[in-house]
Amino acid sequence: MGISGLLIFSINTQLLTIAAFLTCMVIFVFPLVLLGTVIPSLAKYATDSMENTGKTAGMLGAYNTIESILGTFLPTFLTIPTVGTAVTFLIFSGILLLVSSIYFLNTGIKRITITAATVLFVVCSVFGNSDKFAFWETDLLYEGESVYNYLQVRDRDDSRILSTNVLFGVQSIMKKNSELTGMYYDYALAAPIMAQIPKVK
Repeated sequence: MGISGLLIFSINTQLLTIAAFLTCMVIFVFPLVLLGTVIPSLAKYATDSMENTGKTAGMLGAYNTIESILGTFLPTFLTIPTVGTAVTFLIFSGILLLVSSIYFLNTGIKRITITAATVLFVVCSVFGNSDKFAFWETDLLYEGESVYNYLQVRDRDDSRILSTNVLFGVQSIMKKNSELTGMYYDYALAAPIMAQIPKVK
């Protein structure tokens, strides 16, 4: 959110592409690198003899495949449509924290780290979950998530605008004085003329 806000005021072109790229890099690169080390580390510590190496690697690969399937379908079809993107992040980060906490508490190591991570997770759950994303906007009639996009309805003196993905995608616009918008939507008004359909009064 901070990166997107900074780019709003500093870059004029290709804002959505750059904001999406940098935000994904900051959010996903470090956790994905850490998650990528899980299977090799488990294979190393779970193998007690060379005879069981293939069985252990195959079992870990099977578990990893099941996790990938669940991680693909659960957010897409269940959690994001039901509770939204922010809560989905909290749910799955909480699951990862719970699994790692069980392991480290059983081994009796890294208890301070687990405590700090738990406190950080609680703080993020309480203060990091908000229904209002575009905090700089003051003229919003509606703000929320659909199954496909973040939606925003802005009310201005001369128009009402439906935007997708915050400021970057104007899906439709209604001029209150019935004038043309000056955007490509106006070309649709020429369709009845081109089809020789009489104007309805």
